[in-house]
Amino acid sequence: MSKLITAVFLLISGIALAQYPAGFAAVQVAGGLDPTGMAVAPDGRLFLLEKSGRVLIIRDGILLPDPFLTIDVDNYNERGLTGIAFDPDFDYNHYVYVFYTIPGVNRNRVSRFIANGDYAIPGSEQVLLETDPLAGTIHNAGGLLFGPDKKLYIATGDGADAGTAQRLNSLLGKVLRINSDGSIPTDNPFYDQASGPFRAIWALGFRNPFSFAIQPGTGRMVVGDVGGDQFEELNLIERGGNYGWPLIEGPRTWQSAPANYTDPLYAYSHNLGCSVIGAAFYNPATATFPQRYHGKFFFADYCESYIKVLNPQTGLIEETFATATNRPVALQVTPDGSLYVLSRAGMGGGSVQDNTSSNNGALWRVFYTGSGAPFIFLHPESVTIPLGESAQFSVAALGQAPLTYQWLQNQVPIPGATEPTFSMPTVLITDNGTEFTCRVSNSLGSVLSQPAILSVTNNQRPLPLIALPTTGARYTAGDTIFFAGTATDPEDGVLPADELVWHIDLHHDDHTHPALQQTPGAEGFFVVPRVGETSDNVWYRIHLTATDVGGLKKTVSRDVLPETTSFLVQAVPAGLPLNVDGKNLTTPAQVISVKGILRVVSAQAYVTSGNTTYRFVRWSDGWEDPVYPFFAGDQASVTAIYEALDFAIGRGTGLQGQYFERTVAQGFDGQPVLSRLDSVIDFDWYLGSPEPARIRADNFLVRWEGDFLAPISGPFQFFASSDDGVRLWVNDELIIDAWVPRAETESVGTINLEKGKLYPIKMEYFEAGGHAVARLRYSATGIPKQIIPKTQLYPTEWPDPGQRYALFAYPVPANEEVTIKINSWQPELVPFSVFDMSGKTILRGQWSVLPGSNRFPVTVSGWPAGVYQLRLEGKIINDVIQLIRS
Repeated sequence: MSKLITAVFLLISGIALAQYPAGFAAVQVAGGLDPTGMAVAPDGRLFLLEKSGRVLIIRDGILLPDPFLTIDVDNYNERGLTGIAFDPDFDYNHYVYVFYTIPGVNRNRVSRFIANGDYAIPGSEQVLLETDPLAGTIHNAGGLLFGPDKKLYIATGDGADAGTAQRLNSLLGKVLRINSDGSIPTDNPFYDQASGPFRAIWALGFRNPFSFAIQPGTGRMVVGDVGGDQFEELNLIERGGNYGWPLIEGPRTWQSAPANYTDPLYAYSHNLGCSVIGAAFYNPATATFPQRYHGKFFFADYCESYIKVLNPQTGLIEETFATATNRPVALQVTPDGSLYVLSRAGMGGGSVQDNTSSNNGALWRVFYTGSGAPFIFLHPESVTIPLGESAQFSVAALGQAPLTYQWLQNQVPIPGATEPTFSMPTVLITDNGTEFTCRVSNSLGSVLSQPAILSVTNNQRPLPLIALPTTGARYTAGDTIFFAGTATDPEDGVLPADELVWHIDLHHDDHTHPALQQTPGAEGFFVVPRVGETSDNVWYRIHLTATDVGGLKKTVSRDVLPETTSFLVQAVPAGLPLNVDGKNLTTPAQVISVKGILRVVSAQAYVTSGNTTYRFVRWSDGWEDPVYPFFAGDQASVTAIYEALDFAIGRGTGLQGQYFERTVAQGFDGQPVLSRLDSVIDFDWYLGSPEPARIRADNFLVRWEGDFLAPISGPFQFFASSDDGVRLWVNDELIIDAWVPRAETESVGTINLEKGKLYPIKMEYFEAGGHAVARLRYSATGIPKQIIPKTQLYPTEWPDPGQRYALFAYPVPANEEVTIKINSWQPELVPFSVFDMSGKTILRGQWSVLPGSNRFPVTVSGWPAGVYQLRLEGKIINDVIQLIRS
C-alpha cells in the first residue's frame, strides 16, 4: 500500500478522534467489532450486530464475553446480519427478531428467536419471512422496528435490481409490515391488490433503506435511503407511500411522479456525502442533552463520517453534531439520555473486501457533561403529602464542576439546603401551597429549576392489605400465582376494587424486570412463565397500590421466592464441554435452577480434547438431537455420549517461518532477517510487526514451510485470513491465491488428502501497510473449523553446517507406510539400509536425492511389530533414524 493509503488508515483508526459540541464527551465502550447495527432491549441491555452473524450484548456498560446468538449467514459484500428488534411484550415472551442473508440460498430472512437471559435458546428460530431472490450482493438494507401499533416494520433494499422497487410482486425495495407471528395485517395498503407475501408491502420505491427510526410519542417514521449517483434521502413514511426509486432520486424536478409519490423530507447531494446511515430520534425517558436537541432527528453519513441534527417538523438541518466519527453505521438513543455511535471503521470506501469483513469497529457512548453553564435535566416534581409525613424534592443537573445547589422556599433561600435533594421531615398544614425551587450554579452562571408545589392535606393515606399470596409462599415455573387483597381508608372506609392496582416485578440480582403490567381489581392471577431468566437468584415481588378519593396512594408488597432444584451436566468421557443455555461448562458440572424453568443443554457435534477428537452420538436416554431441552426438576442429570474418532494425530511442532524485510514488489529474494519455528499460524500484529527490534511495522513478507499430516481421508478446506496478501500451497498445488492488498479477509481453498500421509505445505504472506493479520485454519468431516494445530504441522528443517542431510520419518509409529523425508543441499545418490533391533537387514536400496526437500515412501505393512533403524550411507557421515511398526 502507498504511504498515502497508510496515512489515511492511521487517520481513520483513531488518531483523528470524533469532535462533538462543547459540553459533550465520548467514551469507547467496545472495540474490535465487525458491526452493522444495534438496538436497546426493554430491560436496558444494548444488543450489537456483527455482520458475520454474531449478536453481542453490552450490559451495564460492559461487553459480555459470550455472544447472545451466532447465526450462519452469507457474509459476502453487503450481505450478512443487519437488523434486530425486540417484541413490544419482550418482558413477557422474550422474543428477539433478526434480519440476515441465508447462506447458499440468495435470499434475506426475518426470523424470531427466544431469549433465555443473556443467551438465545438453541433451536428456537422461527422463520417469519423470506424475500425474493437477490440479483446481486448489494442493497440489502435490513432494518427492523416495531411501531406503536405493535406491528413489525422491515426495510428491504432492491437487491441490485432497481426495477423491483416499483413492483407489487416483489418484497425488495420496500418497507414491509407484518404481525409479530409473521402473518400479514389485513389493513396493509396493498392487501387487496397484492397476493401472498406481497400483501406485507407498506411503502415502496426504495434503493437501500439501511436505517430507519420511529419517534416515540408521535409514531413518525423516518427512513434513510442510500442513493445512487445523485442524492441521499430521508423519507417520512406514510401508509402506501411511493418514494420514487428508480424513477426519481432526490427531490422531483422534471420527472413524472408515480401514484402516492412523496418528496424526501430532506435530501442532500453527493457533494455533501455518499451514504446516509444511522437514524435516531432524541426522545429518551430521561433527556440529558440540552433542550435544543429534544425531539430532533440524528443521522450520519458513512463516507463523510459526520452526524447531523434535523428538525423532523421542518425538514431543515439545525447543526452538525459530530465530525470524524470513523464510518458510522448506526446511532441509538438509550433511556438514560446517551447517544451511542457504532462505527465500522475499516480501510476502504466500499470495496467488496472491506464490506465483507472488519474488526476495526467500535461502539462509543456520547453523553452531555455540561462543561459550560449549569443545565437542569431533571426538575423537582409537585407532591401532595398528608399532614405529619415527610416530603422530598430532587433536582439533577450537569455543567462545569463544581456545581453548587441552593433550595428556595417561596423564593427565599433555605439555610443549609445545599444538596441535590431536599427533605422536610414533617410537613405542617401551614406548608400547604409552598413553592420549592433549586438554583444550580457554577463559575459560568446559574439556572433556576421549575417550581414544585407542596400540597398538604388532612386526608390520610389508605391502608392496603395483601391476603394472597400468603407470607412465605413459594413458586415453581409454570405455577399460577393467585393474588388478592383489600384496602381501607381512614376517611372513606373500605375502598372499592377499582381503586386497587396490582403489578409484579421479577427481581434478578440487583435489578428488576416487569412481570405483570398494572392490573386493577381486588384479585387476579399470574402464570409464572416456563421460559425466561435461567438464574436461580430470582424472585417475584407482588405490589398492591390503593388510591383514595383524594388521590393519595400507598403501596405494599410481598415477595414470593422460588423452589430450586439442581441437575448434573456430564459427558462420557468426562471433561468435555457442554453448553447450558448458551454458557459453556466443563463437565461434570452441577447446575442450580428454579424448578420448572426450561433449560437447554447443547452438545457440540465435534469436540477436540488433547490430541483426540470426539463426535457426539446421543444423550444417555437415547435422544439423538444435540440440543436437549427439559424442565428443571424433571431429571437429576443430563449426560452426553461421545465417541473418539480414529484420526491420525501427529507429533508435529509447527512450521518454519522465514521473515523478510522487503516489499511485495521486491519479493522473497535474498536472506531472511528472521527464521524461527512458529507452532501455529495465528497472528494479529495490529499496527506492529512480528519482531519490532528486527522487522519494521510495514512492508514485510513471511514464508511458512513444512509438511501437513492429514488426520483423515477426504476433502479438506483451508482458510487463510490475511491483511494484506496471502498464497497457500498444499501438496504443491496452489489452492489459495489472494496476492493483493486488502483489509482482513478470509480466502478458502479445497483439496482431497489421504489419512496419515504427509503433504508439503507452504503459505506466503505480505504486509503492505496498516493492520497486519495472518491466520491459517482448516476443517474436514468431523473436524470443525479451527486453527491448524501444531500436532499436524512439521517444519522444514535443513542440515546443520558439516552435515549433508536433515532426515525425518512420518508417521511414527506407522501401520501401512512410512514417509522418509530428506532435506539436502546438493544432489546425490544415497544408499540406505533398514535393520531390526537384532541387527538383521530388513530392506536395502538407494534413493536419488535432489537439492531441497525429498520424500520417499516405505511400505511397512508386512513387517512384524517392533522398532527398526534406517541408515543412510553418506560420503561424510552416517545418518540414522528410528522407525516403529505398530
